Amino acid sequence: MDNKTGMQVTLASQESGPYIGRTGIFNGTLKNYEGQEYHCRSISVHVPVGNEADCLYFNDDKTVIASKDPSWNRISSFSARSEEAVCTLELKDGGARPLKNTLNFTLSGNVNLTEGTVLVSCTYEYSSDGGKTWGTGKEEFMFEKTSSAFYLKNLFTAKPESPTSCCTQFAPGESISFFWESNGTMYEIYKKGEASAIYSGMDTSYTYQTGIDSDTTFLLKAVQTENSFRGKELPEKALRLSDRMLFETITLTTARPVFQEVKVTEKFDAADAKVSMLRTGTQMDMGDKGSRKIQVTTDGFVTGNLFCSGGSVPSSAYIRLSVYRNGRECYTARECAYCADILCAGNKSLTVRKPANVIMPVAAGDTLILECSMESPSGELKKNGYEAQWFFLPEGKGEATVL
Repeated sequence: MDNKTGMQVTLASQESGPYIGRTGIFNGTLKNYEGQEYHCRSISVHVPVGNEADCLYFNDDKTVIASKDPSWNRISSFSARSEEAVCTLELKDGGARPLKNTLNFTLSGNVNLTEGTVLVSCTYEYSSDGGKTWGTGKEEFMFEKTSSAFYLKNLFTAKPESPTSCCTQFAPGESISFFWESNGTMYEIYKKGEASAIYSGMDTSYTYQTGIDSDTTFLLKAVQTENSFRGKELPEKALRLSDRMLFETITLTTARPVFQEVKVTEKFDAADAKVSMLRTGTQMDMGDKGSRKIQVTTDGFVTGNLFCSGGSVPSSAYIRLSVYRNGRECYTARECAYCADILCAGNKSLTVRKPANVIMPVAAGDTLILECSMESPSGELKKNGYEAQWFFLPEGKGEATVL
């Protein structure tokens, strides 16, 4: 509020943001200070535009001011400074009548892709002597641009006729419904052994009519595109911020699996965990040391899944994935799987199995080191009862090569 002019201006974001890459809407008001009466004929909002941290919106001519009050005209223009948009509301009667009612307006535009602090100013023309002389008042507002929280959770499967009942075992060829929660803008589902997605779309559910004929792992990819468009001449940093990805995996079983011939191009004799790589047709053991090196020839992502496939004694296993670039370790992840017996009602024993899953992005030329370590509570190394599956999903043409 400007006590010198007797006018009050407010401007506040409709969201807790504004969030980068989204449509940012602000609610504003202009009214007389309590107990005083003034004339007003225009209010202008000055918005920094561009791709920088201190700019609010893209410089795309989409910055708009609006009001539901029909007595005000909307005008949008650019100031002498190329990095500022000026949005103006002008009173149709030119301010001949006092401003008795509060003016409510909105400011909207496409928030750019760089986090930072933004200064937005509002200027207005007012008169305290019935419109004989006019002055200018100004108020400034600070806003923080932040990234919206991107999430992907609660991936589960069910039979189409019972969509609210979670199910992970299906008959061969039986339809499978996938459900998940996310605020992404696009989703893809990949099936083990297939390089192309079985689903690509914007819905958070999908029914796979083909079904499975043996135990199969599916990978769900969620993408959040911060803007459906790209501003002109956006810097590389802004383009990198425009898309974000999250992944979830789920493994489904079938009570009556259909066995198919698998082409084996390499095999290593060992008693540890079996490993398979998507697209390469390679099925191998981890070797006596429980590790193997693999190199990729294209960008993509790799996911590892470790399952307790048998045994009822409490035990655990660790899976580790390391990514090396130019001889240096740049990513690493380690997860634990376990198989344990618990007592339920009526003293019935139930075996609980928790798989371990790791997912990492990789680039062409990266070397992956896949490791498994299986232990019982006593620290003894177990040589069986687990299966590790590794999948490489390339973004282009390429594959994984065993070193």
